[in-house]
Amino acid sequence: MFSLESLDENDLQAVYHFVDKVPISKTKKNLNRDFSDCSLMAEVVKHYLPHTHKGMIEVHNYVASSQVQIKIQNWKMLNKKILLKLGPNIRFKFSEIHIKAIVNAKQGAIERALL
Repeated sequence: MFSLESLDENDLQAVYHFVDKVPISKTKKNLNRDFSDCSLMAEVVKHYLPHTHKGMIEVHNYVASSQVQIKIQNWKMLNKKILLKLGPNIRFKFSEIHIKAIVNAKQGAIERALL
């Protein structure tokens, strides 16, 4: 179950270091807002899983938006088209509660997702 309890400093530093390694398309200013529409998460997934998902993840399908409904659609598409197909040993998807927290840029939500 998703929880917004705060991460410790080591976990936060690990997340920031992880994200800094990815060549993403826009400058990071506020991680919670930057990732809220899922477009940067799609870039992260594509960067770290290029061979596993060759042809599966099309970053252009994740529309950068400030509209809540589009953001939610993007996260649901990532769940359905990518995360649920990672393989038999990996079962991961974002819950509705977690998606809403990320979309609304709640402090700690995207850090938990990236961790």
